[in-house]
Amino acid sequence: MKTFNINENDAGQRLNKFIEKTYFSMPLSLMYKNIRKKNIKVNRKSSKPQYILKLGDIVSVYGLDEFFKAKHYTVNAKDGFSLNIVYEDKNILVVYKGKGVKSHPNSSLKDSLIDNIIKYLIFKGEYIPENENSFVPSLCGRLDVNTSGLIMAGKNANALRSLNELNRQGRIKKTYICTVEGILTKNREVLVGYWNKDTAKNKAFITSKAYSTSKKVITEYILLKQLKNKAVVKVLLHTGRSHQIRAQMAKIGHPIVGDFKYGSKYKVPQKLSCVELEFESKNSFFEYLNGKKIALKT
Repeated sequence: MKTFNINENDAGQRLNKFIEKTYFSMPLSLMYKNIRKKNIKVNRKSSKPQYILKLGDIVSVYGLDEFFKAKHYTVNAKDGFSLNIVYEDKNILVVYKGKGVKSHPNSSLKDSLIDNIIKYLIFKGEYIPENENSFVPSLCGRLDVNTSGLIMAGKNANALRSLNELNRQGRIKKTYICTVEGILTKNREVLVGYWNKDTAKNKAFITSKAYSTSKKVITEYILLKQLKNKAVVKVLLHTGRSHQIRAQMAKIGHPIVGDFKYGSKYKVPQKLSCVELEFESKNSFFEYLNGKKIALKT
């Protein structure tokens, strides 16, 4: 049997979510079966999967040790880290991600942005993996590997949950600067379309007509400078979907310079960057950031 004392970073989540994180190799069907059979208890009593864990609760798990791994996410701060921090307080980090940097690790690249954030927080003593049951500092949202700019990370569970909720509600406004191909005939335009994703090709496509699987997307651009065969624009996201800006600008015949996936003819680094975040966070965990703009220095 293993027991877990629920700390501040564990509290506030459902029992099933906690078990998923601590016994992450366990099939979900088996987890629910063991909760039902009372092999997973809270405070020595049977519980429901949707029970919201409270600070000080004790979760007991009987006979499932083969699915438990004590340290499922470890990095060594002694290896060093590289971060460009734009804003930081006790709850949140906003960092600049450069082009070519992966947001998350994969089998071919381990030294990702989130790895460096975790190393930094371990170095500062703000994250101690050995003291945590389920929480790992994480990014809120993501930027494609060839897209640069600002990205947020939650330093504790309450902050991360609130960031994700604000993001889902569209209450963190994101501004991008990009260079697109061609001559724009409008100084400002709001693009409305329907987003679909080809997961096999990892590519989005935009249609004028809505289908059962599509999502409505709205992207606004403002012309900043018209060059001979290119234009520099500011882009405001009114919705947030994977590759949204790239796909919508390509749809109107103005792919982002360097974005070969969406038809750019220029063999240069992709010219797309998230340059500003603005919080509309009244009546939330991040009330103190309401109205704050975090921007790259230009």
